[in-house]
Amino acid sequence: MTEYQEKQLLNSVKRLEKIVLKQSEQLDSLYGLLKPVVPKSDNFLTVYQAAKKLQCCTAQITKMCREGKLPFATKVGKKWMLSDLELTKYIGNIR
Repeated sequence: MTEYQEKQLLNSVKRLEKIVLKQSEQLDSLYGLLKPVVPKSDNFLTVYQAAKKLQCCTAQITKMCREGKLPFATKVGKKWMLSDLELTKYIGNIR
């Protein structure tokens, strides 16, 4: 490889690094916008915690969330989160 080709290659690599850095910064700002807003005043439970509170299995809670039977459940990424306050009200209504 000639000296000229090496310089060209090095310049190309530098340009690509700048592009990747800029896209990375853009992705970071987009991820910030995508973060779910969860009210601070309410505690949220995982499916496991909700199942324990309802005395049933996690599969049943997940199914109920998916089917919309627990409208206070929120999907955060791949996980369901349930409002502790609303779950307590729900338990009061079914008993």
